[in-house]
Amino acid sequence: MTDAEPITWRILLGRLIADPHERVRVASALGVNPVTLVRWTADKSHPRSDSLRQLPRIFPEYRQQFIELIQAEIPNFFNDEGTTEEPVSDIPSAFYSNVLRTYTNSLPQLRPSIRIIILQQLLTHLDPSYLGLAVSLCLCVTPEPQQCVRSLREVLGRANPPWHSHLENRTQFLGVESLPGNAVSHGRPVIMPNRSTKDVLFPNHIVEWEESALAYPIVSSNRIAGCLYLSSTLQDFFTEVRQELVRGYIDLLSLTFEPNEFYALADIELGMMPPYRFQRSYLKQFQLLVSQYIKDIQGKQLVTRYDAEQAVLRLIETELLHLRYNEDEQSEQPAT
Repeated sequence: MTDAEPITWRILLGRLIADPHERVRVASALGVNPVTLVRWTADKSHPRSDSLRQLPRIFPEYRQQFIELIQAEIPNFFNDEGTTEEPVSDIPSAFYSNVLRTYTNSLPQLRPSIRIIILQQLLTHLDPSYLGLAVSLCLCVTPEPQQCVRSLREVLGRANPPWHSHLENRTQFLGVESLPGNAVSHGRPVIMPNRSTKDVLFPNHIVEWEESALAYPIVSSNRIAGCLYLSSTLQDFFTEVRQELVRGYIDLLSLTFEPNEFYALADIELGMMPPYRFQRSYLKQFQLLVSQYIKDIQGKQLVTRYDAEQAVLRLIETELLHLRYNEDEQSEQPAT
């Protein structure tokens, strides 16, 4: 193939998925077989419209090029995508009923599972066209008795491409250096309309592919359990209508927490957390540290795995709050 040969979206896709690992990643994001991608690039089969729409989002660096090449073949293909359309403002009544029924019929310890249902519905409601949205739940790390909340932890998430559908593998601690930390510290929603604004205000809280963001506290009776953090691949995505929709889902989420999981604003004093790359070595050891903690305490007192996890989280939190790191380094090893 020469440089003079006209490029098409199929040729571009073929170049980008030449690596087998990348081919598997893209196929997984689209929900198709890797062989199907090869057939597309060879013009032996045609992708469905919803799959074709996702290509610019799966390859953010080639977003504009994919849009232009696809529209060269299918004029006005993206014009009806609805990037400026507002979602339906009301949460479906059937979904409300389903959540309330599940809440009423579930044991307290099983209610956190409802959060997954709520996050998935919010994702579907806000991003029906798969424009690119990620929704994460960030909760206050349980402090020692009579102590203040010192950090948040990202514990659960759901997303559309270009992010992976499940975000739990990227759990991390967040403090005042982050957008969620700022929202929780002030007890009010905080919105970043574009990447440049956020990069100036929160340079240490970088989210790949994010162009606009919203952090919305989970509040009950003026007490806070954490916040919902939303990232969009589009600038100015979080309009007033969308913010109001998020608030409705926040009200549902608040039902899944016990009273002791909410904290007065005066009892929240978040510290500074290091960037994620400096946390990874600590987080990788989490389950090992929990098992060791249970082993060490056996015979001295009874402890549930949940209590052991909370204790270890506080130990990691303390180390991270006191961590000294060099921004030029890639990571920091845990103290021994």
